[in-house]
Formats: sequence, structure tokens, C-alpha cells
Amino acid sequence: MSASYYESLSDSELASQTAELEERIAQIKARGLKLNMARGKPSSEQLDLSRPMLDVLKSDAVLADGGVDCANYGCLEGIPSCRKFFGDILGVPADNVLIGGESSLTLMYDAVSHAMVKGVCGADPMLLQMQARKLKWICLVPGYDRHFGIVSQFGFECVCVPLGEDGIRGDALSRTPSTVLHITPFRSFPTGITASASKRSAYIRWASEGDRYIVEDDFESEFSLLRKPEETVFSRSERQNVIYMNTFSRTISSSLRVGYMVLPRALLPLFCQRVGFYSCTVPAFEQYVLAELIDSGDFERHINRMRRKKRRMAAEN
Repeated sequence: MSASYYESLSDSELASQTAELEERIAQIKARGLKLNMARGKPSSEQLDLSRPMLDVLKSDAVLADGGVDCANYGCLEGIPSCRKFFGDILGVPADNVLIGGESSLTLMYDAVSHAMVKGVCGADPMLLQMQARKLKWICLVPGYDRHFGIVSQFGFECVCVPLGEDGIRGDALSRTPSTVLHITPFRSFPTGITASASKRSAYIRWASEGDRYIVEDDFESEFSLLRKPEETVFSRSERQNVIYMNTFSRTISSSLRVGYMVLPRALLPLFCQRVGFYSCTVPAFEQYVLAELIDSGDFERHINRMRRKKRRMAAEN
């Protein structure tokens, strides 16, 4: 059922639907099935890709990358070879690419924490704003409940924006009072909805009005069934107001805590000013091993194998 169907129900009808669903859940539980419902857990076949990383280096390897000593602390932005690789994929200068911890939850928590204390793009700190009025946060429904948890912890009021069959419903998007839109256009959790090309264009049109930004979490998009990769919102935008994020937690291994973010050039000085005292949250050594794995061609071959397999499975079903 779509979100609009449930929105049309009365309280008594919703209660009746809830009772029916709870009864079905009880019946399924009674069957004693053993299901692993872990969030986004990669298959063993995907995890096997990380094994060659154990053989990439020998004890006499030169652990240096573009002047960075990868046996030492490294640098805030990430090692040059990793930044260049992702920059080449997305068609942006390597200077715009930042390597960081894999968890989008950590990135979100840090970003909101800075906004609470320092403000965003010249605005007053959110802690001060909250003294005068209740601040609202746009939450996609159905969406990632852990994102809702972070928002609630900081005291925001959640404003639910429903997803349709191809992304955020147009009428809901036009009424959105926010200036920042956080989207997962490919296989949005938990519905698996992928935003259509026209919907991605609608997101860009929304962001073209006023001082608005889009945060694009492109999680798992490498496994698209299309022979031509999905065009990202980041690559289609001409205003330099899309922040792009991706991770290796599904494409290689969830234990490899490496992700990356591409910032518009105008935000790079602000990033360095706010968090320039940090070290990169991913050890330079792990970045170096990852770069060697990618350079060998193993990563690209693995992605192509997985996409072919998923296409066969989709054709059989």
C-alpha cells in the first residue's frame, strides 16, 4: 500500500489495519522461522571481495602515497590516490573529495552537532534559534528510523514527507519549508524505491530556489541493474549545491569503515575552518590498501560480476 492510502484512513480504520497486521506477525512468529533481519548486511559473496586486501601488501612495501606517509597519522582530507580515484568517477577535481568514516549516522550526528553550536551558512546557532521557536526537520517516510532518533535527540520536531512510487511526492516536496534535503535516490531504505530521472530533476529544481542544499547519499548505487550507471543528482546539478556521499560497506565489506564525501568548492574553506583540527577518521594505512585493491582492477571486476548476477536473478523472477 502507498503512503497516500494510509493517510486517507480514519483512526478507527488505522487501528483495524494495525490489529490485522499484528495478527499476521503473530502467525509468522508461530512458524519458528530463523531469519537474519540485520540492516543492510552484505552477503558472503560480497564479503569475499575484501579477502585479497590481506595479500595486497608485504612487510617491505613502501607505504607512501603522494607525499603522505601511510604508516603515520595521514592527513585530514584523505590520501591523494583515493581522492583522485573518486574524483575521476564523478568528474570533479580531487580537491573536492574528502575521505572519512563509513557511517552516515556519524556524519549526520557530527553535522547536526556543529549546526547546533556554530550555525549553518551564516545563520545563528540552532541552540539559540530553539530558544525562540521550535525547529523542524524533514523526515522521509518510510525512512531510516536511526536518522529520526538523532533528530529527536537534538530536540527537533519531525515533519514527515511521504515517499511515492518514484521518490518524494511532488506536492509534499513543494510544501517543504526546509533549506536542506537529505535524499537516498537509489533503493531508499526500507522500501527499496529508486527515484526516477524526472524525480531527480524535480529535486534539482527544488534546490534551485533560494539558498538550498541537497545531501545525496548514493549508498549501493553501484549495484544498479541498468547497464549504464544511474546518473546522480550531484552530476546533474549546475548550482554547486549538492553534497555527495558514498561508502564501501556494501560494495566491499561492512567491516571496511571507509566512505567519501564530495563538497561543492564554495564549502571547502568552511569545512577546513570548522574541522581542520581533526585527523582523517580512516587510517592512512587502510586507505592505501584500498587504493591498491582498486588499482589492481579487482574492485571493478567484482562490481560487474555482482551486477550481472543481480540482472539474472531479476530476469528469473
